[in-house]
Amino acid sequence: MKRSEKSAIELYEEATYLLRRAPASVIAAYYTGSAPFILAFLFFWADMSQSSFAYEHCAPASLGLALLYCWMMYWQALFVRQLRLEVSGAPQPARFWSEVWSKSRRLGFVQLVVQPAKLFLLPLAALIVLPFANVYAFFQGLMAVTERDCENLSHSIRAARKQARLWPQQNWTILAILAMLNVVAFLNIGAMILIVPYLLKMLMGIETVFTRSGIATLNTTFVAVTAALAYLATNPLAKAVYVLRYFYSESIETGEDLRAELKAAQTLLSVLFLIFLASPVNAQPPTPKSSTPPVSAVELNRAIDSVIHRAEFTWRLPRPARPPANDSNWFVRTTVRTVEAITKFGRQLRQWFEHLVKWLEQQLRKAMPGFGGNQPGVNSGKLRVLIYALLAGVTMVLGWLLWQTLRHRKRVVVTQATASAIPVVNLNADELQADQHPVDEWLQLARDCMSRQEWRLALRALYLAGLANLADRSLIAIHRSKSNQDYARELRRKARAKTELLTVFSQNMGIFERVWYGMHEVDLNTVEQFESNLVRLRACAGEQ
Repeated sequence: MKRSEKSAIELYEEATYLLRRAPASVIAAYYTGSAPFILAFLFFWADMSQSSFAYEHCAPASLGLALLYCWMMYWQALFVRQLRLEVSGAPQPARFWSEVWSKSRRLGFVQLVVQPAKLFLLPLAALIVLPFANVYAFFQGLMAVTERDCENLSHSIRAARKQARLWPQQNWTILAILAMLNVVAFLNIGAMILIVPYLLKMLMGIETVFTRSGIATLNTTFVAVTAALAYLATNPLAKAVYVLRYFYSESIETGEDLRAELKAAQTLLSVLFLIFLASPVNAQPPTPKSSTPPVSAVELNRAIDSVIHRAEFTWRLPRPARPPANDSNWFVRTTVRTVEAITKFGRQLRQWFEHLVKWLEQQLRKAMPGFGGNQPGVNSGKLRVLIYALLAGVTMVLGWLLWQTLRHRKRVVVTQATASAIPVVNLNADELQADQHPVDEWLQLARDCMSRQEWRLALRALYLAGLANLADRSLIAIHRSKSNQDYARELRRKARAKTELLTVFSQNMGIFERVWYGMHEVDLNTVEQFESNLVRLRACAGEQ
């Protein structure tokens, strides 16, 4: 019998339901393979982009990344295999992790041999455009081949290729929806990564690299991290959709979907049959007699009580109080005791508050002799509102004082830690940044270098002290990716009215670049001139 293809929307709905009902071990199988590769890939990306020694360990790192890719393909194939068992209605193994290796060795071999080719074939197919859908469906369907086809590599490839050619319109629609889902996930995750640091800064005053860097955050590492998280969020759904597509296309010849529906129908009929057997059989009503004897009140009450306790009327009755079960689970016992203690404490607080209100009423009656006898008493409702307002005000004041105390204490601890730590600084290091030490430490390092007549290192320490001072004044933001010209442009943008500050910084920057990068000779006079300019720079930066 020839069947019509399902729409892509129906496949996505079924795939979502399939993932929701899948056991936790199935989802764990996917992320067991995917998470290590994604983390290693992000580390490899950042290391190859920024490390000065990237070329030296590029080969072993690439080999490790390739092995983790094979690891990911193997576990994703296990994930797809378990989804296929769930779709076909086959019983899941009782111990998933113990039966993985025994039943999936051939499947893993097929994935390790064929799946790496998609790193080259998918980009090539994307350039040609037309065969991209078939190529993508082939590699996805290769993970869903049956155990019978896995016995031979050529049979696996032939089966996946046969199913990939079916229903091209459905395949392209699936890819279009998947592309939109990836774009939406990428934008949402990227927005979350960018917004959360600024929320922390606005609400809690926490300064992070994201808030200090500004637009420099949008670099290649940010794009790679966002794309990796979007992949982890949407790829399981894509796998489930192509599992269903492969299952339905294969069922045209095998009728597997009809057997799965028959199993579901048998299960439903079995449940209904058990419910029918468990339902009570109504007895035949007694034959009415010609003369009905009078019913006593005791029998009538017993009959009414038996009727109202039937199953169809029990929802109207209140639930009887049951003693708590003796649960041996310590977590449940601890949770119940905690909730009971909190409830008891809340009741006690309420009682104390009621006593306080009554005591205040008595004191007001004593303080106001006009209220007594037949005179109207104190309005307890308004009194309660007044007390609530006073308590809320006191709580806000105490909270603000506590926040200020913790804030100042945190500042003092940070200041003491930075002042007491005097690390050995290598001024020749290329990765040295101005925000690694405060201004006073840079000046102390400069004086030490001047005492040893190391004029070139002293000049660099003074230059970093100037950058640190400007960063403390929020005139520039220190970042590893910025050059001296970037700092100059940022300073011109934020301090355009301070012409003397711009002039002094330009002079010092020119001296530093000629000495540090141009290898010009430097002596005591040059360092003293640079230091005097630094004094002027700090004075100009401190003006409001």
